[in-house]
Amino acid sequence: MTLLGAEFGFLEVAPAEPADRRADREVVLLLHGLSSNKMDWRFPAWRQVHWDHARVPANRRQDNQYFPPTLPWNFLPAVSLSDLRDDVRCWSGVLRGLGHTVINFNQDRPAERVEVALTHFEERIAPYVRDEVLTGALAGKRVTLLCHSRGGILARAYLRRHPEASAWIGRVITLCSPHQGSSGAHAKQRLIDAASTLALPSAWIIPAITRITGWVAEGPGARQLLPDDPIFATLALPAELPEIEFATFGGTSVRFSRVYGWFYTLGSYVPGGFPDVRFDWEQFQVEMPLASPMLDALPDLVVDDEQEDGQGDGLVTDRSARLPGAPHRSLPINHAEALWDEALFAEVAALLGTPLQGNEVVECAQAYIGNRRTRELHDPLHAQANCQLSEILDPWPFEDPADALREGYDGCAWCMPALHTG
Repeated sequence: MTLLGAEFGFLEVAPAEPADRRADREVVLLLHGLSSNKMDWRFPAWRQVHWDHARVPANRRQDNQYFPPTLPWNFLPAVSLSDLRDDVRCWSGVLRGLGHTVINFNQDRPAERVEVALTHFEERIAPYVRDEVLTGALAGKRVTLLCHSRGGILARAYLRRHPEASAWIGRVITLCSPHQGSSGAHAKQRLIDAASTLALPSAWIIPAITRITGWVAEGPGARQLLPDDPIFATLALPAELPEIEFATFGGTSVRFSRVYGWFYTLGSYVPGGFPDVRFDWEQFQVEMPLASPMLDALPDLVVDDEQEDGQGDGLVTDRSARLPGAPHRSLPINHAEALWDEALFAEVAALLGTPLQGNEVVECAQAYIGNRRTRELHDPLHAQANCQLSEILDPWPFEDPADALREGYDGCAWCMPALHTG
C-alpha cells in the first residue's frame, strides 16, 4: 500500500491503482494532529484511549478456587478503567468504503513547531499530489483536506503562504482544531495536580491522564498552540479564500473513561456443593466517586475550559474549534473520539456528497501495539484478557511485526505466541 518512503512520510494513496480511482468521488487528503502519525486515520485504536465509557463492564469471575478471597489485599478494591471498545472504525476505511480516493502520510517531526510540517508539506506532499495523483481520471479535480487537531493549523498555514492552492484544494474540513489556540500544553500538569489534590487513585488516573494528553506534551509544537502565540496571525481565513469551502467541527465532551472499584460478592465466600467444595469468586463494579467519569468528574474550578464538559473536548474548546465565516457543528465527543465517532463520519460523508448507508465495506489497517515500557508486542485483533491492553501506558503502533522485532520487541505470549521468545 505505501507508495513512497520516509522522506515523503510513507505516503500512500488508496486505491493503489490509478485505474481504480473514481472521478465521481472526492479526493481526500488526511492531515493528522500534533505528535501523531498516519495510523490515527488507519487504526485509531493504537492510542489505547478508546474506552467504552457508555457500557458497564460485566462482573469478573475466577471459578474453582480452593480458598475464599480472605487475604488482606482481597478486601481492598481493585481499580480499573472502562473496557476498551471492539467496534472502532477508521476514517481511511470509511472514506474508501464510500468510493473516495484517500491520501495519507506521516508529517515530518509532528511534535515540532508547525513550520517543520509545513516545509515538508510544501516540498514533498503537495507537489506529489498535484503532479502524480490528480492525473488521469482525477485530472482537474480539487482535493478535500480533512484535518484533525493541529492538522487544521497546518492546512491554514499552507493556504496563507499559497493562496494559489485553491486551484487544487477545494474544501477544508477541520475536526477539533484549535483555531483560536489551546491551553493543552499545560493540561497534563494541571490535571495531574488536580487529581493529586483530590486524592484520586493516582496509580490509575495519572497514567490515564498522561495518555489522554500525550498528543500535547509540553514540547515546542504544543507551546506554539497557546492562544497568544504569533502563529495565529499567520493563518488563512475563509474570507481570504472564497474559492475554498470551509467547515469546522468541535467536541463538547470531556468524558474519556469511567473508573471502577471492584468488590467480591458474598457468594464468593460460600463453597460449592458436595463433592466440589471449591469457591467461585465473583467481583462486581462500583463507579468511583470524584474520579469517575474521567475527566468530567473533576471540578470546573481546577481545570481549564478545555477540560470543562460542555465547553471542550479535553484538549480543545468548542469555541476555539470555530472559524469566522465557516459553518460549524458541535458534537458531544472528546478529542480522541473525533477519529472514530460514527455521527461525525456521517456528517462529513454528507458534506462529501456520499451519505453513509450502513452497508459500506470498511477496511481498516491491521496494526500491532508495542508497549514501549516492557518492549512487548501485541496483536489487538487477537488480544486476551491477560494482555491488559487498556493498561499500556506508553503504546506505539507497528504496521509490520518484523519492524518491532528489529527494534527489540518480543511477541506477547498470549496474543502473539508464535513470536514470543520468553
